[in-house]
Amino acid sequence: MSYQNIPEHKNKILNDLISNKKKKPYMERLLLNSVDIRSLKVLLDKQYEICSDVLNELQYNGKKNHFAWYIFPNSFRDQRDTLNTYLTKDTAEMLLQVAPKEWQLCLEKIIELTEKNNNKLLTVLPIIDIFRVNEFIKFWKNIPRQGYFLRWFTIVLYKLELFIIEDDEIQKYLLVESNKAEIKDILRNDKNDRTQTEEEKKRRVLESEQVKARQQMAFTAKLKAEKVERNQIVQFLKHQIQIQIRAKEQDDKIFKEQDDEIYEELEKAKRASSQQLAQAQTQTQIQQARTQHQIVQLQQLITNLEIKQNQYLIELKHALSKK
Repeated sequence: MSYQNIPEHKNKILNDLISNKKKKPYMERLLLNSVDIRSLKVLLDKQYEICSDVLNELQYNGKKNHFAWYIFPNSFRDQRDTLNTYLTKDTAEMLLQVAPKEWQLCLEKIIELTEKNNNKLLTVLPIIDIFRVNEFIKFWKNIPRQGYFLRWFTIVLYKLELFIIEDDEIQKYLLVESNKAEIKDILRNDKNDRTQTEEEKKRRVLESEQVKARQQMAFTAKLKAEKVERNQIVQFLKHQIQIQIRAKEQDDKIFKEQDDEIYEELEKAKRASSQQLAQAQTQTQIQQARTQHQIVQLQQLITNLEIKQNQYLIELKHALSKK
């Protein structure tokens, strides 16, 4: 079978992952068979084909087409999925390493649109897709957190689960679907055993109702416990953020004080330098004035000497003329 939508480099990575898996011990290789690999490749090929269109559909028109099987893949095989796609633990690990970037964008767009609508997932996805989303969350929560388990995917799982837990309408729907599945199992078993007495049937129905009641109570208690746990996590994260904000404000204050001290020292150095320059200029001016005064005195002395020399010459000439 040809998988034309999978990019060549991604296909090479996938084949390398499969080869490495086949080199593992025998018991681990048993968990990975050709049917699982085919389902993974069919799913991956479909994601590369539709994710860009799904992203545009979500952004401009809301969900109109059937794509939940490929955007929320898990181990559940839905009869309505004509491609019969599903995942196992091993193929889920591979999918995260070769899935298209648009798959991440689709999941994040669903989160974004839900948050814009007061965390109401039913404003983005129809009620019929909620069971698929719930199975998607349960499946991926059991996948070990390793290097390939990207941070964005963990956030998507956390927020989707939060949307489902906090929506009473979704919880009622999931409870009804769960009860329907249990009732189907009961009817199927009843059909296979027509020889049972009416008393036995009534007893089994009563027991099933009791089981459902206990499951409902346990489910409700679990939801409450998970909600409390999530509130505690949210409070802890808020506290950590506040601590970081206060630490940043303290650091900014210290940096500002240091900057002010440095600026003040620079201003002092600038004023001292200006004073030293003024003093040097004043001393230079005084020195120039002294030098000018000395030049004037020397010129006067030379003039006096010339006058005296002339007088002496005149007196000498006069003395010689008398002789």
